[in-house]
Amino acid sequence: VLTQASSSIQHVTTAITVTLKLKHQFPVLRDKTQTTVRIPAKLSDGSMGNPTDPQVIESVCYSRLAEPYMIDNVMDGHQMYFGSSTGAFRIIPARHSETCGDYDPRQRPWFVAASSGPKDVIGRAYDDRRMDLAKDAAITVVGTLSVADRFAIITFADEAVQTVGEGGMIRATNENKNQTIDIIKNLTAGPGLTNFYDAFAKAFDAIEQTIQVEFTTGCNVALLFMTDGKISTGGLEDEVITMVNQRIGNLNMTFNRTTTIFTYSLGQYADNQVTKRLACETNGIWTPVDDFADDLVTAMSSYYTLYASGLGQGGNEDWVA
Repeated sequence: VLTQASSSIQHVTTAITVTLKLKHQFPVLRDKTQTTVRIPAKLSDGSMGNPTDPQVIESVCYSRLAEPYMIDNVMDGHQMYFGSSTGAFRIIPARHSETCGDYDPRQRPWFVAASSGPKDVIGRAYDDRRMDLAKDAAITVVGTLSVADRFAIITFADEAVQTVGEGGMIRATNENKNQTIDIIKNLTAGPGLTNFYDAFAKAFDAIEQTIQVEFTTGCNVALLFMTDGKISTGGLEDEVITMVNQRIGNLNMTFNRTTTIFTYSLGQYADNQVTKRLACETNGIWTPVDDFADDLVTAMSSYYTLYASGLGQGGNEDWVA
C-alpha cells in the first residue's frame, strides 16, 4: 500500500498495511471499532511503558490516520495490520497481545518481503564460543525470508562448508526454513582458525550456480557475514578484498546482478578492518556488535532496511510504502 508522506516527515519510513484471514478463533476479546498499537519491549523505555524515541512516537501518531480506513474495510474473520520500520505496529480487531513487547513487525516475513522485494541471501555463521548468539541471529534472519526469496548458509572456521543449499540456494518455503532452523540449532563450535577467503568463495559459487540454472529471484543479492575472529588462514586481507570485488563484478557483468554485503563484527577481538572494507566497497553496511551491550539478532535481521530506503529515492521521494 502506497501512501503519500506528510511534508513534516523528514526521514524515509517503511510501513506496510496487510489484510490477513484468521485461521483460528482465539478465546480473546476483539474490538472491530478501533485499533490497538504494539511496540517491542526494548522501545517501551518511557513512563508506563511508552516510547521515548521521536520516530517511534511519530509512527504511532501518523498511523492513526489509517484507523478509519482499517475500521471501514476490515472483514469478518480477517485482521488488518500496519507495520513501521520504527517497530510500531497497529492492528484491527483491537486486542491485547499474549506477551507484551514480544512482537516486532520488522522481523516478520510479510514486512521484509514488502519493504525489500525478492532477494537471494547467503548467510555465514562462524563456529565459536559465541555460537548461541550466532544461532539466534541466523534463525531470526531465516524467519524474515518469504517464499519469493532464495537462501543458503555457509559455516566456516579453517575451511568453509555449505550447510544449507547443497551447492546452490533454496527457496524460502516454510518447509525449507523449518529444516534450516533445525540445522542451525544443531551447529557446534569448530576449530579456532578463521578463513574469510574460503567462506566468500563458497558463497559466490552458490550464487553463480543458482543463477546458471535460473533458480534465483532475479533481483537483489545479499551476503550477510558475521565473525568474532580475524583472518588466520586462507587468503590475507587484500586477497580477500580483491577476490570479492572480482566475483561481484562478474555477477554484475555476466548476470546483471547487484550484490550487497552486510558484515557484523562480534566482540572486541573481531576483525574490523576487512569487514568494514567489504561492506563499504559494496555499498553495504558494517555493524560492530558488542558482546553484551548490543543486539546481534536485531542488527542482522535488519539488513533489508537498506533496500527499503530505496523506496524513498528518485521518483519515489514523496512516498512511503
